[in-house]
Amino acid sequence: GLEKIEKCIDDLLESCGGPNIDSVFLTGGTSKMSSVRSLMEKKFGCSKMRPGDAFVSVASGLALSAQMFKW
Repeated sequence: GLEKIEKCIDDLLESCGGPNIDSVFLTGGTSKMSSVRSLMEKKFGCSKMRPGDAFVSVASGLALSAQMFKW
């Protein structure tokens, strides 16, 4: 559950040299769960949370990335 998510975040931050995070954008259906959102707010603070459309953000990001490739 949430313990695995929190450990994954902690391991990632440790491997990067610490929590040097400017903003946090949650994406996907799981990000709509209040327990996940609360965990992220606890980890990074409410001021770093950025709103957006959790269900189209992945597709938008893929579309932007696709522009970098020549087809």
